[in-house]
Amino acid sequence: MSTPVGSLIGHTRLATSGRHDDLAAAQPLQAGRLFVAHNGTVPGAALYAERLHLTPTTESDSEVLALLLAKATTLGGAADTLDLLTPGVPLALLVLEPGGSVLAARRGHPLHVSRRPEGTYFCSLPFEGSEALTDSTVTRFSAGLEEVQALSTTVSLRSNGGASWTL
Repeated sequence: MSTPVGSLIGHTRLATSGRHDDLAAAQPLQAGRLFVAHNGTVPGAALYAERLHLTPTTESDSEVLALLLAKATTLGGAADTLDLLTPGVPLALLVLEPGGSVLAARRGHPLHVSRRPEGTYFCSLPFEGSEALTDSTVTRFSAGLEEVQALSTTVSLRSNGGASWTL
């Protein structure tokens, strides 16, 4: 990189949706001012895109998730979005937000974190000095602070009032 940055994310995974040769679907995906790396499945992604008037540019279900996460205004809104689009479905997620904060979420899939003086590191495999993030949570890591929100293992929009988005 030619410009110094305070935070960055990367991602590798097997292709699970979209065309394998579509480099626009390579992760991390950009959605507005967010960069999103997602390992998991978004059941009914095309239906959500149509119903919520989203305009994905790829066939990737992760892009639909990224576009909705870009509309979430709070950590609770991000948790609601994950509960709506991936209810009870295993996932591992990193979201780089403007200003360098990182959202990290996991449900079922492994995601480990290591907090070190020079920075915070995430990986799906355990590594020296790391610990597993708490399952079924989304955490915002920002300038030494951590804010945690629980994720549901199942969701009912009728009982929780729906997701907290700005549309």
